[in-house]
Amino acid sequence: MQGRRRGIIVLLIAILSLATMTCRLTGNDGPPRNALIVEVAANTSLRSWMEAAVERFNAAGNETTAGKPIYVVLAPIESGRAVATMAEGGLQPVLWIPDYRVWADLLADQGNDSFQADCVSVAESPLVIAMWRPVAESLGWPGRSLGWLDVGSLAADPSAWAYYSGGQFGDSLRLGHTHPGLSGAGVSTLLAIVQAAESKTEAVSEEDIHSPIVQASVSAFEAAVSWFSPSTDDLGRTMRERGVGYLGAAVMYESTVVN
Repeated sequence: MQGRRRGIIVLLIAILSLATMTCRLTGNDGPPRNALIVEVAANTSLRSWMEAAVERFNAAGNETTAGKPIYVVLAPIESGRAVATMAEGGLQPVLWIPDYRVWADLLADQGNDSFQADCVSVAESPLVIAMWRPVAESLGWPGRSLGWLDVGSLAADPSAWAYYSGGQFGDSLRLGHTHPGLSGAGVSTLLAIVQAAESKTEAVSEEDIHSPIVQASVSAFEAAVSWFSPSTDDLGRTMRERGVGYLGAAVMYESTVVN
């Protein structure tokens, strides 16, 4: 198992990556008078980084060639929710930073192809299972490797969880991840389970997804999930604030854990 210490959280099993894309359309007192407003929508996993970057940009007093102030307004929003909102005409940013390019394709399928061109990757972060250090140690970390299916099995079996944890952290291992319909991390979680069930690291096929062992593995893992978070940053914040009794492990981007 590959682990990295950040405070008392341990990162487990880096399988997939967040490939953050910027898709460009052809903290102060607000925008200056007559400012050019640049609306930016970004995946919630980037909130802390983007808020700091936007604050620095706005404080720098950047102007257009005509001398007009440029002011950036940030809208942190999960990519799946952004697709639904933009498809309905409720959000029309100049710059959109989803966590995967496929969201721009899904938006195009719904009639808005404004973000199909000029998309570039600006950052990557592995998808990991974040677990509180005492929990990981009770399960044998760092000497014992734990995989996606191991964690799912422990969350689904209270008796096995009680045996390994010694009853220190509640009656069951509470596991969480983001909603697959709203978040790229949620979709990637399902793909990671498919890969684990098929013992492969390359891209999965439609045949893989319909395999009986994959269907059983995904169903068992999802049945063990205690909470489906609406957003990536909310998942990390809730785990941090409510502690091991509420979530012992959660699937999120490594950048979320570090932040």
